[in-house]
Amino acid sequence: MAVVVGTFELIDGVIKSCKAGRGGGVYVGNKNGTFTMTGGSIADCTAVNGSALYLKKGTMNAGGGTVCGTVVLESNSTIQGSGSTFSELIINNSEQAQFGGAHSPLGIVGEKSLGANGYSYHKVTFALNGGTMDYPERYFCENGQISDKIKPNDRAGYTFGGWYKADGTAWDYANHTVTEEITLYAKWTANTYTVTFDPNGGDRVTPETMTVTYGEALDQMPVPVYRGYIFIGWFDQKWGGRQYSYENGNSANPYDKTENCTLYAMWQEAPLYTVTFDPNGGTLTGPATRDIRQGDPVDKPDDPVREGYYFDFTWYKDAACTQKWDFSDPVMGNMTLYAGWTIRMFRITVKPENGDADFTITQNYGTAVTAPTLTKTGYTFAGWDVAFPTTMPAENLTIKAKWTVNSYTITVKPENGDADIIITQDYGTAVTTPTLTKTGYTFAGWDVAFPTTMPAENRTVTAKWTVNSYTITFDTDGGSAVAPITQDYGTVITKPADPKKTGYLFDGWNTEIPTTMPAQNLTIKAKWTLCDHKGNTNALSCTKETICSACEGKVPAQGHVELPGYRHDERTHWIECKNCTEKLHQTAHSGGTATCWRKAKCEYCGEFYGAIDKNNHTDLHYVPYRHATEKEEGHFDHWYCGDCDRYFLNSAATVEVPEWMLVIDRLKSGDDQKGNIPTGGESAMPWAVLALLCGAAAIAKKKQR
Repeated sequence: MAVVVGTFELIDGVIKSCKAGRGGGVYVGNKNGTFTMTGGSIADCTAVNGSALYLKKGTMNAGGGTVCGTVVLESNSTIQGSGSTFSELIINNSEQAQFGGAHSPLGIVGEKSLGANGYSYHKVTFALNGGTMDYPERYFCENGQISDKIKPNDRAGYTFGGWYKADGTAWDYANHTVTEEITLYAKWTANTYTVTFDPNGGDRVTPETMTVTYGEALDQMPVPVYRGYIFIGWFDQKWGGRQYSYENGNSANPYDKTENCTLYAMWQEAPLYTVTFDPNGGTLTGPATRDIRQGDPVDKPDDPVREGYYFDFTWYKDAACTQKWDFSDPVMGNMTLYAGWTIRMFRITVKPENGDADFTITQNYGTAVTAPTLTKTGYTFAGWDVAFPTTMPAENLTIKAKWTVNSYTITVKPENGDADIIITQDYGTAVTTPTLTKTGYTFAGWDVAFPTTMPAENRTVTAKWTVNSYTITFDTDGGSAVAPITQDYGTVITKPADPKKTGYLFDGWNTEIPTTMPAQNLTIKAKWTLCDHKGNTNALSCTKETICSACEGKVPAQGHVELPGYRHDERTHWIECKNCTEKLHQTAHSGGTATCWRKAKCEYCGEFYGAIDKNNHTDLHYVPYRHATEKEEGHFDHWYCGDCDRYFLNSAATVEVPEWMLVIDRLKSGDDQKGNIPTGGESAMPWAVLALLCGAAAIAKKKQR
């Protein structure tokens, strides 16, 4: 061992196999001590602290060489340089220790590593995930590698699978370096082992072995059978030990062995149990119970019987018959087994007897049966030949329908005035079609087809008729032709115009023309009477033949026959011919004198003619003046014509005056009459009035001229 107080430099060579309490290879105990290593190596040295190098104080200049063993730093020690190779842990026991590039792939442990001379150190935390390891926190020089020798301690039942980063990627020792503080996680793989099952007197089990994983529950384990015994579970000893399964084969504890092992079946003597057989609606044909020791199978009983059911040769653990019992299974307690049944199906064959095909009703025994509703044209359902069951019986049946024929009615409406015809018969019987007649018509069939056999319904059938046409022929016996009349029966006949025959008068027909067309053809002959021309309305001629309006025959010239007296018009008068009304001896009126009220009268025929002579007054007389009084009016003297009822102021009747101008009003009480105009030969009317009237007369004469 080299003890450095001042300065010690290892350039080459080996410090080897040294033993000491501290610093097996090199011990630097003075703060001024300096160990410089530029080559050589320290190897196979041992010590309590620092098998290769112990820096209690002082400095190591790591310029080269290899340090094989642990390095311990105390107090204010420093390792400068990065040229030396450290193969083991560097243990830093001082918070002030500094590292200027030294790096160990196993890391620096202890206090936090302080970098110096531009070097940085990062902490790597090793998360053990259930494992253990010395120094789980270590420091590495930046960009330094981690040794694959850093591993957790061995872990029972597991195999270490390397370190992984937080993102799940494995740490690559060759390529990954430490660049920052990081946590690496230990990956463990549970070991698997083989368990062998020993039935320990029971029947051989399947499977006989099982692969198990350390720390995990075992998979479902086989349940062995040992007649007369109850299986308690699997144990790691024949008669005791740790239990690894329950009686049902489920895991009781996780597998905690780090080796293969054999598990043994544990048994307990089984008690007796009673198995009861429930026929489940049927009837047993053997004993109802049997006593069986737990774990033993029970023998299958004789088959039960049940009406309407098939025994399905199966017994069930539940009354609902959903859990089948396997008679090879052990009996594990008192139990009741239920007979399983399959309901039988039966068939009812229905013969409808209505022309339809037979049909069947197939249902389970005891289920409700709905009797079918049947129909048969023309019949009423009369029941079944045997009672129709309401539930399906335990046998096949054939049932026939029974029917009663119906009667129906055909009402025949003849439409010929006769009463309706009623035909009532059983359905399907032959029906005779009635023969109908109707005056003036031809039978045209029925509104619906007349059935040949009675249908399955009441029916009304109406006759149809086509009206006939008939002709009336007219024989005019030499007279003018009359067109025949052809019309439908019963239609109104318009009487034709009477025929004509020259020299004869039509005297009707030998048979009266009917008002409506009869139901037969007729020929009617005209009757004639020789015409005496008394019915002639045409004017007769006195000088030539005329045609008789009645018979269109010729009437000879009559010659003039003068009627007595004159006929006249405004200007002439004549004698009229009695036969032809011709004017004979026609001359102008003459003679007579016209007056103021009447025309001149012809001296031959006595007819008044011409114009009235207003100035020829044959009844003109003078009316004298009359004084007015208090009781009555007065009037001036004047001339009055009684023929024409006119008033004049002179005797020549040339000055006409209206009557009102001649009236003198009645006097009032006390008036003097001395002023009245005196009477005289001419009117004494005031001159103003006279002048007015004279002026009016002059105007009248001027108009006449």
